[in-house]
Amino acid sequence: MTGYVKQGVLSHNESDCASDGVYHAGQVISEESGAGYVHIGRNLGTTPVVLHVLYRSPVGQPLAVDVANPGCSFD
Repeated sequence: MTGYVKQGVLSHNESDCASDGVYHAGQVISEESGAGYVHIGRNLGTTPVVLHVLYRSPVGQPLAVDVANPGCSFD
């Protein structure tokens, strides 16, 4: 997945809860896909986050699958 942050600020965390970046309007984020890759994207600000996203998933596969919180102190 490659995304362009059009508006707001996206806080991004890995499955071990560690931050791997904060993305502001005008920045690009790129991340892996697949069953073994879990991430957490959150909006910690007051401005809604708006992303323009290009997904590169195999035909017939879902774009995303929700999973339980991996144990982070936040939801």
